[in-house]
Amino acid sequence: MIRILFAALLVTVAIAQSTVFMFTSWFGIAPNVVLVLVLVISTRYGVHEGIAWAFGAGLMLDLLALDPLGSNALALLPVALIGALAQRPMLQSGLLLTMLMVLLATLAHFSMASLIDTLTGTGYSFAVGIRLGLVTAFLNSLIVPPLYGLVILLDRVGVHRVAQA
Repeated sequence: MIRILFAALLVTVAIAQSTVFMFTSWFGIAPNVVLVLVLVISTRYGVHEGIAWAFGAGLMLDLLALDPLGSNALALLPVALIGALAQRPMLQSGLLLTMLMVLLATLAHFSMASLIDTLTGTGYSFAVGIRLGLVTAFLNSLIVPPLYGLVILLDRVGVHRVAQA
């Protein structure tokens, strides 16, 4: 049941990110909510869950944005790996660490996406990608607290329903 709720949430956010966020962006820069959700999911549930959600969400973003198939999925894989680092007992401190990891994950995502764009010849330069990544990383860190709370709420609702059954 939780996976169905996460899938519905990711589909809704990906559609909103591909349509609405583009019109309300600031100089073409908007937070990447799908990236933050993938990071929070991999932080809470591990690397295998994170990679599965990153791949699925990336393919969906590719289809919605008409990007080369697999480019967003490939760019989201480092995000899932960085989120899985928070599974280490030494790094489990909750929200603050997740916000810091979002900064690192956004830069890794933009680095990978810029590399893919450079290799395929379909984007801006690597240096421009990193500069855009820094601004987007700041925006992404601002949306972590509400999304982190939403994932925890969905997790508790799922656990509560299983306990009642």
